[in-house]
Amino acid sequence: MSTSRFFGVEDPESMSSVVPRPGTSSRVVNFDEVEFRVNSFDVDAVVPPHEHEFHSVIFVLSGRISVSLDGDESDLEPGQGVYAEAGARHGLTA
Repeated sequence: MSTSRFFGVEDPESMSSVVPRPGTSSRVVNFDEVEFRVNSFDVDAVVPPHEHEFHSVIFVLSGRISVSLDGDESDLEPGQGVYAEAGARHGLTA
């Protein structure tokens, strides 16, 4: 049986708000074994290289970020993104 499904948040402003590290903020919604985050970064914010036990998608809506992924680096602008498999080392600079 598939667990794929559509989901929605009636009021995105009601999503839990967290500050995972200085210069960043996240709005979070959890369901089943999935965590969905909408992140914002201050200019010059740095998220040091790290790994997760889950897959990550980073997609730029506005501004620009520099992303490292398993030793490769790329500058991303609006409309661009990166997919990091579980365990992939990744980080970013805004």
